[in-house]
Amino acid sequence: MPINIATSNAGLRINVAKARDCTQLWLGDGPCSMVKVAHTAMDADEMVDNIMAAADGVAARIPKKWANIQALHIKTPDSVALPIFASLPEVTALPS
Repeated sequence: MPINIATSNAGLRINVAKARDCTQLWLGDGPCSMVKVAHTAMDADEMVDNIMAAADGVAARIPKKWANIQALHIKTPDSVALPIFASLPEVTALPS
């Protein structure tokens, strides 16, 4: 994460905290993306809050928002992907 260090000590502290508390979303050419939103030292309520906030944040950056998201999964490095959201793709009418 880039951090602007050309600020006052208070500004630097804020910029470092902001970089520490955020995550990155890389939208590639394929149909899947991954975002790290929690870690195992967090309690369940914190994880749920992060997952909900991240899902809304990701949807805000994807074309067609939630209409373009077909599935969300939770996964740890040693687990299978656990589905937490699924939807059918939007079907557009064929031209007549």
